[in-house]
Amino acid sequence: MQHTHRYTLDLIWQGAHTRTYESYTREHRVRINGKPELIGTADPLFRGDPALHNPEDLLLAARVPPFTRRAQRATVAHPKFYWFDAGVFRSLRPSGPLDRPEEIAGAALEGLVFQHLRQWCAWRAGAAHTVSYWRTRTGLEVDFVVYGPEQFLAIEVKHSGTVRARDLASLRAFREAYPEATPLLLYRGSEPLEIDGIRCVPVDQWLRAVRPDRLLSGGS
Repeated sequence: MQHTHRYTLDLIWQGAHTRTYESYTREHRVRINGKPELIGTADPLFRGDPALHNPEDLLLAARVPPFTRRAQRATVAHPKFYWFDAGVFRSLRPSGPLDRPEEIAGAALEGLVFQHLRQWCAWRAGAAHTVSYWRTRTGLEVDFVVYGPEQFLAIEVKHSGTVRARDLASLRAFREAYPEATPLLLYRGSEPLEIDGIRCVPVDQWLRAVRPDRLLSGGS
């Protein structure tokens, strides 16, 4: 039996729209009838007040920093943001006539992969692995980079049942910059493939294989 749970709250932000990213306040208030008011802000990295709660404190979201080790290309410096749950993301994400369903589903799938990677790194705490992403200023992007003493993986996630040559462009560029890394593409197809030395694995099979007692599938 399915049950629908509904919660009502007010999210209050007081301020004015400004011309610059730096000049508006990040402080907001969450009000729920019968409960103490919660004063929140953005993470300090996004110019929030470090004395107030932010989404990461409340385990609602997480940041993924850029991978910048031994950078040979100009890369972006801002982190990516993921909600703690792919279903919550799909529920909260605004959508309209210009939003294609496959784009929303693709972002949700990426978030689901991140949740598994983050938990795997937590399981193997003694090995000190990190999850980051790689994006050049020319637009090449690898969704996730797992880096640690046991593995160095570059992972691209595609919400598609087929793999096209252009889907591998970012992984090829990353492999050129970091030949020590193992490139891996996760997609919605049903058959494992290998194209130009890059493994392409059905994402559902890969997610089921994530275990704390073993290395991530696709790495050496």
